[in-house]
Amino acid sequence: MDKKHKFERWIITQFGEHIKRKLADFDIEDGYHDETINAMWIGFCAGMMVG
Repeated sequence: MDKKHKFERWIITQFGEHIKRKLADFDIEDGYHDETINAMWIGFCAGMMVG
């Protein structure tokens, strides 16, 4: 499972199914369009690299 799928599974578990709508707005170059989700995505990826 790649990082994006792990992140999306984690964030849905934390915030519920309604967050899927915001997760659909993902751009390979810009990330997620929601600033808060994008910040969590960046932190999640950094944690995966360190851990």
